[in-house]
Amino acid sequence: MDLARNNCYSERLPNYALSLLAMEISQEFIGLHFQKKDRELNPKMEKIIEWIRVNYNLKINMKKIARIFFYNPDYLSTVFRKYTGYPLMKYIAMVRIANAKNRLLNTGEGIKEIAYKVGFDDEKAFMKRFKQFEGVSPSTYRNAFSRIKIVKR
Repeated sequence: MDLARNNCYSERLPNYALSLLAMEISQEFIGLHFQKKDRELNPKMEKIIEWIRVNYNLKINMKKIARIFFYNPDYLSTVFRKYTGYPLMKYIAMVRIANAKNRLLNTGEGIKEIAYKVGFDDEKAFMKRFKQFEGVSPSTYRNAFSRIKIVKR
């Protein structure tokens, strides 16, 4: 919408941006849909995934999760990767970044504040990890996807 209203861009740019958005949504849906269907349901792994989803903002590591769920850390690492397709710590980072993206777009919180709220020890580590996953800095992400507020007078 921002691109379509802004006259300094060519007519093709909004279409390109919309196509990218549609592809990203489709890829996310397909990945989640087929990933769950293709794997055998493991209730203990699902409990770990749910625990991570709820506790992503805490200081968590593989040893802590292994201790909580009565696993050997090395075994947990192997089983989790086999089950989800992701290393455990990368999965935790993905959950944190997803929550950070939500906060960036839906709150006015500062980047430093968001970094701490989603479980990072400092904003530099957060910004580095965010850029690894999203390809842009958190502030660039926020500016690119911020909503235009229409005010009636």
